Amino acid sequence: MTRQAELLHKSMESVVRRYSPSLAGYGDLCRQLGKVANRAKEYSDRSFVILVAGPVKSGKSTFVNLVANSFVSPTHFLECTVRPSIISCTDGKSEEKITVYRSSDPSRSREEQVDAVIDSLRGLIRPEEVPDVTRTEWPLTEENVEKHIALDFGDIGEDETLISTIMTPGGKLLSPDVYLIDMPGFDGSRANLDDPLYHTIAARADLVILVQSSNSAITKVSDEFFRLLENNNRKVPVCLVHNVFDSAYWRDPARKDEVIREQMDYAVSKIKGKGFNLDSRNVYAVNLGMVWDWRTREFSSDEASLEAAAGAFARAEEEMLDVLMSQRDIIRVRNVVERTHQQLEILMTMLRGRIADSEGRLSRHDEARAAFDALITRDIAVDESVSVDYQAMKDEIMNIYTLAKKSVSGRYSVKETRELVARFIDDCRKAIGRKVEEGLKLISAQASGEEVAMWKGDMASVLRTYGITAPLPQFTLPDFRPMLPDLSMLDESRIVPWALFKYRNTRINEFLHHVCRYLVGPESSASQEQSYISFILPAAVAEEAGTRADALKEALEGVYVRFMEKNRTEALKAICQEPKKLKADLALQKELLGRLEEIYVLSEETLRI
Repeated sequence: MTRQAELLHKSMESVVRRYSPSLAGYGDLCRQLGKVANRAKEYSDRSFVILVAGPVKSGKSTFVNLVANSFVSPTHFLECTVRPSIISCTDGKSEEKITVYRSSDPSRSREEQVDAVIDSLRGLIRPEEVPDVTRTEWPLTEENVEKHIALDFGDIGEDETLISTIMTPGGKLLSPDVYLIDMPGFDGSRANLDDPLYHTIAARADLVILVQSSNSAITKVSDEFFRLLENNNRKVPVCLVHNVFDSAYWRDPARKDEVIREQMDYAVSKIKGKGFNLDSRNVYAVNLGMVWDWRTREFSSDEASLEAAAGAFARAEEEMLDVLMSQRDIIRVRNVVERTHQQLEILMTMLRGRIADSEGRLSRHDEARAAFDALITRDIAVDESVSVDYQAMKDEIMNIYTLAKKSVSGRYSVKETRELVARFIDDCRKAIGRKVEEGLKLISAQASGEEVAMWKGDMASVLRTYGITAPLPQFTLPDFRPMLPDLSMLDESRIVPWALFKYRNTRINEFLHHVCRYLVGPESSASQEQSYISFILPAAVAEEAGTRADALKEALEGVYVRFMEKNRTEALKAICQEPKKLKADLALQKELLGRLEEIYVLSEETLRI
């Protein structure tokens, strides 16, 4: 298995070198990748992490003090351990000391920081690589333990301490490269099992020593602790220490051993029932308080009992050490592979989520672009056909002609004649222009017609879909100049070429008739002669209709297309700032996932060995 663990480590190192720089912008993925690599790296690390856990007032702190061979964990009738401490032995040169690690950035993940602290203690990363954490040191004294390790209940929830470390000479079990982690009771005042730090530390344990007592045994909360272990460190071996409180049996001393055995058997069945590795040799019953009294020599009224308890603890510690020394390599390597396997699962789940998110964003980006482009490029048809009542126009010209004839009387000068005819022509021009404009209004009316209204409605819908709150702009119709008919052929200089004599009304009527005939045509339909209104004007109206239709369409597109192009840019940026980069990252993430899946299969096969 060691060879497979080494291959696992080298594979993860290769992955980190290849992909870590490209994941720098994805902090969570990058950190988890580093975590997997660090778990795989532990195969070459000789250190060993022992987690001491149990209910409140079970005797955990006393057990830790005994193993540390020093006062490192506060003991009191109240709950004392409310934050974790890591105890290790000095190398003979370093001073005994307490180090308190505090977060200097509340926004940072506390579990990430604690994980990094543990990695730095084990030499997997440099101390300066621990993110946003300050360290404060004090000499190891009983006073400093009470002051800096214990915590007033009034400070619970407000203290920024992440974890404490203590260096002490140690004893048999607390040997070099062994780290003993004193955890808060998992049924304590801080609802400790809900604290992410408990999950983080539980995931790093190479061995769990569960301490229970005659008055504080396996409970429903303990079941939650085992579930936590199962989710974070499912193969970790377990030892059980039953702390015997003699006062619990004062009513019936004869049943003491029987009750102790019942309590221990119940705990063993619960632990094994959860699938954990608990050998019957690793179950111990000892009065930890009596052992501490024997060590400190504070009480000596029953020297024999104290010495017997101390001997039982010494044997238990020796046996735990034998288990540790005989199995540490296989335990350590299996734990490395198991933890790497579990952290790989977490990383691959995160990566799949990131891939799905990236694919979703790119798909939404493409959908948004297509939706905007469909509106921007939509062909808004403006109907160029107009309806002009040319017969009504002719009738009106005839009415004007009739009134003009009636107004002619007497003899007129050239100037008067020209003014009269010019006025007649102007009246005809205006009448024709009014009728033409009535027909051309159909072009402008299409700006608020059904097709444009539907186009604008679709724009508003797309804007809402992609979170754009800007209202559609107001549209102003182009300023179309009225179309006046071209009657240049009726210039008075052509109609009245004689300027040297005065005209009578008969001659003037001839001039008016000439103009009317030009406009409305001959009275007989058999004539081949074509009128201006029938022949020339419709073509001019059609040309003007086309010009106005083009201008209207250009104005509509100029207002709404530019508006949608601007908002398309904003909508696409909101979905994805750099789609090309996202596509490249997505391809890389899929490649990484494929590589991790290969490594995961390797770890899975290794665990079956």
